[in-house]
Amino acid sequence: MDQVLEWISDDPFTTLRNLTDQIHVFYGIDVTPQALSRRLSGRFISLKKPHYQPAAMNTPQNKAARAVFASSLQEKLAAGMMPFFFDESNYNLFLRRGQARSPVGERAAPPRSVSKGPNLHMAGLLGYQGLLFFRTKRGSLRSEDADSMMSDALDALQARGLSLAQAVIIFDGAPCHVNLANTILNKGATPLKLGPYSPALNAIEGAWAIIKEPIKAELSRRVNEVVNPPNGDIQKS
Repeated sequence: MDQVLEWISDDPFTTLRNLTDQIHVFYGIDVTPQALSRRLSGRFISLKKPHYQPAAMNTPQNKAARAVFASSLQEKLAAGMMPFFFDESNYNLFLRRGQARSPVGERAAPPRSVSKGPNLHMAGLLGYQGLLFFRTKRGSLRSEDADSMMSDALDALQARGLSLAQAVIIFDGAPCHVNLANTILNKGATPLKLGPYSPALNAIEGAWAIIKEPIKAELSRRVNEVVNPPNGDIQKS
C-alpha cells in the first residue's frame, strides 16, 4: 500500500482502474477497484473535489512579500496602532431552476438570457469593534468606486470617535485598489497592503461568509415558495 500511496501523491487525479493496472504491472497481482477502494478508505484516503492552488502561490518572492506584510503589521501593532480590514466581495442574485418538464422524447429547452445580470458588490471595513462600514453596489466595481467607499469608510471611523492617525488600513491587491493607498494617506491613516495570495490573513473574509449565508437561505426560501406554494395553489406572475 505504501507504493500505491506514493502513486496517489504523485498524481492525485489517478483512477482506481489506473492504480489496479499499475499494481498488476509492478507486482503481478490482480486487484479489483472495489477492493482497492476499501483498502484506501482504511488508510483515510478519500475522493474529494480538488482545491486548486495557483502555481505562483508559494514562490520565494511571494513568501517573502507575505513575510514583509506580517513583520510590518507586528511593528504597527506594537506601536499601539489599530488594524482595520477593508475588502469587497460580490454575490449574484440570479436564480434559475436546474430542471424543467417537457413531453417524452423532447428536450426541455426554454429560452434564457445571455447574461445573468449584474453582480451585487459589497464593501466593508472590519475592526476589533466589528463591521464598522458596509455598502453595496450593483454592477462592476471600478477604482474610483473603491476610492469613494474607502473615503466614506474612514469618515465613518472618525464619526465613531476613532483617530485615523492611529489606524492602519489593511487591503489586498485587487485591481480596483490601485489608488487606495493614496486615498488612505490623504485621510491621515496608514495603508498596509496584504501580501500576494494571502486571503487567510484578511479577517474580513470571515464576515463575508456570515453575510452571504442568510442571503442564500432567503433566496432558497423564495424559490421554494414559488415552486411549492402553500395549499397547492399555483402562483402566477
